[in-house]
Amino acid sequence: MKMRSDPRPPLEVRLRRRASKIRLAASSMFVAGFGAAGVAYPLTVDVHPSAKLGEIYDSNVYLLGPTESSQALIGSPHRSDFISQGVAGLQLALTQSLQKLDVEGEYGRDEYSRFRELDNDHYKFKGTASLVLTRSLTATISASKDHFLQSLANRTDESKGFQRESKGSAEVAYAITPEWSIRPEVDVLRERFSLLDQTPSDVDENASQLSLEYRRASLSAAGLKVRNVEGDYPHRDVAFGSGEETSYRQRSADAFATYIPSGLSSFNVEVGYTQRRHEDPSVPNFSGPTGMLTYRRTISGKTYLQVDAFRRLQQAYEIGVNFERESGYDALANYAVTAKTALALEYLYIEDAFVGSQAQDPLNIGRTDKANIYRVGFQYEPLRKFLIEPQFRYESHDSTRDDRAYQFSTGFIDIKYTY
Repeated sequence: MKMRSDPRPPLEVRLRRRASKIRLAASSMFVAGFGAAGVAYPLTVDVHPSAKLGEIYDSNVYLLGPTESSQALIGSPHRSDFISQGVAGLQLALTQSLQKLDVEGEYGRDEYSRFRELDNDHYKFKGTASLVLTRSLTATISASKDHFLQSLANRTDESKGFQRESKGSAEVAYAITPEWSIRPEVDVLRERFSLLDQTPSDVDENASQLSLEYRRASLSAAGLKVRNVEGDYPHRDVAFGSGEETSYRQRSADAFATYIPSGLSSFNVEVGYTQRRHEDPSVPNFSGPTGMLTYRRTISGKTYLQVDAFRRLQQAYEIGVNFERESGYDALANYAVTAKTALALEYLYIEDAFVGSQAQDPLNIGRTDKANIYRVGFQYEPLRKFLIEPQFRYESHDSTRDDRAYQFSTGFIDIKYTY
């Protein structure tokens, strides 16, 4: 049985809006701030509380396959459910001269009409400090924490569990010349699962990255970056030679470029090579090309298109699988019908190859999942502080493992107020 942690699609829908006066003022301060010695800058506080109510319909809550019996697996003849959601949020921005601190958080509750055992509370918080230290030196420090219902997508029981994700990062940008800059960065990840049988998926990552970038007139950029990730599964107790990851080192080198030939289109490309290595020779390694490509085109003041393609390595939150090779592409169209209404259409294709060991896959069959995802989103802003957002999603998942194939559709409507 398999279940998403959040059945709603994060589909991008954008209304036509003018740039914020606050943002324009901040940009002007960034240019003019230095050189005004002895000036005392006031502290600006911007607070935006919000409240959101939503109603969700999910046609296949536990993501059962077409031949699986819901009565035998979850004790119910039904697969669908309605989910009511309430979320309270807060955005806080503190600005003094060129220094800024952004804090945002939300706390919500989901209540199921039929599967009441899945009722849950969830929250997420994030803080980011943007510091201008000198004319040539800036720093960004961020930390976040998410707590949400764990997905049952690659598990064999319906027990409710939670996933807690903590992240932190620090980046320094030094402008060597007006065109050239260097950016060292460190970041950490801590992933924890509440269910005892899922703790082998707990993971710690410590990463470092160094980028060298050339930027020309703010319209195009190119550079190189290298990244090293040290990963560890602190609660995975398996014997040496079992073929299962207990730790790994992942290294990548990439060339990246951004090209904006006009105000109507842009290209972002990143091409590189990634290696994933293990001390245990029974664990399969990975070496191969990775990267991404994004093309965005503004057709008119109302319409833009975006196309993405990608190939990358992903964590595999399934016992007996070491990691996933993920590739796919995404096409998005956004149309602002009026100043208060907008429509978005999206198609996403994802192919995941699950990589295990000879012991985990003795016949060397491998497992590959393919997903076709269709999404439609609409936004309506009847008043400046109110937003009404209905969306619909359909997903079809095929797999070389019969018990991992499923289809579902979801529809929801959110009503959000931001002060």
